[in-house]
Amino acid sequence: MRKLGMILGPVVAVLAIAIAALSFVVSSRRMEFRDRAAILAKGVVDTTQKLDAQTGSGTAAKVTFTPAAPGTKESGALGWPSYHADKAEYQKTIDAAVKLAGDINSQRGELALGIYEMSIALQLPESALTQDSLNTLSTYKNAIADAKSHATAVRNRNDVVIDALKAYSTEVGMRLNTARLETRTEVKVTDEDGNEIGVKLGEFDCKKPLDDLRGAIKNVNDRRKAFEATLKSTPDKIPEFAWSAQVENLSGRGFASVLAALEDDYSAINGKLVELKRTIEDLAKVKQEKQELEEAFTELKDKNATLEQDVAALKKQVRDLGGESEVGVAKVIESIQEVDPNTTGSVLVTNPQWNFVVTDMGEELVIAEVPVIISSEGKYLASGIVKKVEKKVSLVEVIRGDAASIPDNAQVFVNLTVKDESPGDDEN
Repeated sequence: MRKLGMILGPVVAVLAIAIAALSFVVSSRRMEFRDRAAILAKGVVDTTQKLDAQTGSGTAAKVTFTPAAPGTKESGALGWPSYHADKAEYQKTIDAAVKLAGDINSQRGELALGIYEMSIALQLPESALTQDSLNTLSTYKNAIADAKSHATAVRNRNDVVIDALKAYSTEVGMRLNTARLETRTEVKVTDEDGNEIGVKLGEFDCKKPLDDLRGAIKNVNDRRKAFEATLKSTPDKIPEFAWSAQVENLSGRGFASVLAALEDDYSAINGKLVELKRTIEDLAKVKQEKQELEEAFTELKDKNATLEQDVAALKKQVRDLGGESEVGVAKVIESIQEVDPNTTGSVLVTNPQWNFVVTDMGEELVIAEVPVIISSEGKYLASGIVKKVEKKVSLVEVIRGDAASIPDNAQVFVNLTVKDESPGDDEN
C-alpha cells in the first residue's frame, strides 16, 4: 500500500499540474473566443448601422451589442446571454443583418442600372459609360461624374433650346408658354378597382406649345411668300417704269440689296406721281384760265356786237341827215408811224385778275405795241401796252398801276413818246 501510495503520489501530482495547465489553457482560449465573438458582434453591429443609415428599414435598432465592461456582462441582441437564452432568435438577428446587406447590394445594383439606363436615355454614348463601371468600387465615382456631367450638359442644352424657342416666338409675334415645356403632366394612379390612390409624373406637355409655334412660323413664312410674290410681280404691274431692282433675286442672299433698289424705285415713282399731281394742278389752272378767257372773249364779242349795232345806228343817222349813203371804211393802221399821237379812247372792260383792260380803239386807230396812258377825271391811273387789236376794240396790258383801280369809261391816250424814247430806238 505504501508502495502504491509512493507510486500514485507523483502521478497525482503530475495529473494535478496537467489539469491546472489545461484549465489555464481552456480559460485562456475561452477568453479569446469571447473576445473574438465580441469583435465579430461589434463588427456586425457597426456594419449594420452603416448599411441601415437613411434606409428606413429599422434593422440597426434590432442588431445591437454592448461589450462587457469590468464587472459586467456583455449585452444586446448579439451578446452571449441572448445566444444562450434563445439561439433561434439570435439567428434571426444575424439573418436580418445579412438580409439588409443583400437589400443594400440589390439597391446599389438597381441604382447603377438606373443611372446607366438614364444616361443612355439622355443619349450618352454607350462607350462612355458601362454598368460595370458603376458597380466597381474603383470606377463608380468617375462613372457617376460622367453621367452627372452629361445630364447637366443635356439640361443646359434644353435651357438654351427653350430660350431660343422663346426668342423665336417673340420674333414671330406670339407668346410661347415655356412652363409647359419644362413641367411634366400629373397622371392619376388607380388600383385594380379603379380607385384613385395617388398621382405620378407623366410626359412633358410640349406638343401644344410647339405646334402653336410651328403654326406661327408657318404663318410668317406664308406671309413672306405672299409679300415676295407681290414684290416680284410689281414691275409687271407698272411696265412703263424703268425698274432698277432685280426682283427675281428676292429669294436669294442678295435680297437686302434688292429691297434697297425697290425703295429707290418707289421713291422715283413717288417723284413722278408728285410731278404728275403738279401737272394736273397746272392743267386745271390753265383750263380755268382758258374758261375765264373764253368768258371774257364772249363778253367782248357781246360788246362788239353792241358796238356794231351802235355803228349801224350811226350810219343810219348819217343817211337820215342827208349824208353819204355809206360811211367810208376807215383805213387800217399797219405801222406805228400811222398812229395819230392825239388818238384817244375809252375803257370798255377791266380785268383785275389778269391786269388788262379792253378799249374802244380799233384797228383804224392803233396797232399792237402802242403805249398808252389811262386816266379818269384828269387823274393819272395807269400806263400800258396795246397787246391785241381787233376791228373795233383792243386789249391793253397794264404795265404800271393797278387794273382794279381803273373804272369803265376811263380815258385812254396814245403815248408815242414812250416808244420814241425806248432804249431800242436810241440804238437804232
